[in-house]
Amino acid sequence: MSDSAPQKVDYQALKAWIAAQEAYAAATGEPAPTTPAQRKAIAELSKSNPSPLTQNVTLGDMDSISILHHYVNATQAQGTTLTYSDPLPTPSPSSPPPLWTQTLVLTLSPSSPPLTFPSHKTGGLILLDAVGSRSAPPAFTRVRDAKKYAAQTAVSYLASLGKLVPSPATGTLAPPSPPARRGVPTSGGGGGAVDARDDSIPATQRVAELCRRLGLQAPSYELVPAAGAAAGAGVWDGEADFGRDRWSVPDGTGRVEGVYGKRNAKEGVAERVLVYLLGVEEERERTRRELEESEDEDDSEEF
Repeated sequence: MSDSAPQKVDYQALKAWIAAQEAYAAATGEPAPTTPAQRKAIAELSKSNPSPLTQNVTLGDMDSISILHHYVNATQAQGTTLTYSDPLPTPSPSSPPPLWTQTLVLTLSPSSPPLTFPSHKTGGLILLDAVGSRSAPPAFTRVRDAKKYAAQTAVSYLASLGKLVPSPATGTLAPPSPPARRGVPTSGGGGGAVDARDDSIPATQRVAELCRRLGLQAPSYELVPAAGAAAGAGVWDGEADFGRDRWSVPDGTGRVEGVYGKRNAKEGVAERVLVYLLGVEEERERTRRELEESEDEDDSEEF
């Protein structure tokens, strides 16, 4: 056998190592330790297979960093803590200068688990890294923009839990005045909101409403004649495209194949997307209830 033959790569072991590094960072709020050899190997791999870390994201004009710090200061008596990771330089095709990534860890009470932003669980854009794991936050040319994006995802998450509401005085987000404590809108809420569980309403409308509540871009519906179908047969394949948020949604969400009728195919995609989004909303609502229960327990212990 030739010495130059390519060696088999144990991708499962590599993914397990990455998962362990991420778990350490999520549990401690600090980057997992690596050896010089590991850092060198990661850098070389990133250079040889650059990932789409330069994906454009919308930062907006809102001062998310200040809003988040204001929230933490206003709720620190409840045990809220905030820790930013050190900014990490990321090799890019145009290096130098490097691109920068940053995450933050927010703990809402002493008994609640730490939340990392951005992440799959809490939201934000999560991109493919150099070895194919969906674990890398987007990178920016300025360190402050990387920090702002982490804060922005945290602010959006807190707003979805009802922990930040628009301030009538400034129009920006702020902690709600006690004793009001509101969560995400219920599926049967009033005020003209679409009931996401009402089967009489088209699934496309319910998807749009859920995306608004979850802070996601509403998807477009990509429909093409089904592969292998005769021309003019009226059979369609379809999938959902979440645009800038596509990296935070599992691949294949909403995909349908071989559906008769273009309208039926679009509605079929929407129905499948709806199932996924309802699950996301239920998970966030469950997290909100757990946090409120832990806060109530903390308050009762003080007395």
